Amino acid sequence: MINKLDFDETIKIRELAEILGISERQIQRLVKENVIHKNDKGKYLFYKSVRSYINYLRELESTPQQLQEEKLKNEIDYLKTRDRKENIKIKILEADLHEANDVKRVMNNIIAGFKGQLQTIPYKLAPLIIGVENLGELQEIISDNINSILKELSEYDRNKFIKNKEYIIEDDEEEE
Repeated sequence: MINKLDFDETIKIRELAEILGISERQIQRLVKENVIHKNDKGKYLFYKSVRSYINYLRELESTPQQLQEEKLKNEIDYLKTRDRKENIKIKILEADLHEANDVKRVMNNIIAGFKGQLQTIPYKLAPLIIGVENLGELQEIISDNINSILKELSEYDRNKFIKNKEYIIEDDEEEE
């Protein structure tokens, strides 16, 4: 007695990959190419996917070598672009690379703060130097205050660039 086939039967990605003899990543890529099929709950449709994969292999086999090479080259270019994009995201998250808007915002804040500090020098120093007649002492007071402002300006703080910044990384399944 033959069991009736359940055309709506679902299967896990790991099992489907093992049956088809390909990796789970290849399964995900084939889903994007509409070769492997999922139901509305994201489960892999066993019968439809196997039939579709067989048809895909037949079509691939009948495709001229030049088209296969072109398709492979396009896929390699896509993967390189995706990797480059991922590397940029990683550098941004690690604060080794900053977006132009962030640099502009931080630099504007630094320059505005520096300008403000320079403008307050006369008001800070006036009370300190009143009555000081020794030129060396005057120079030291002025130099100390200017150096303190310059030291603050020279201190790099990567957190200024990532302050209030949230990065949304697309779901890996969508990109693969």
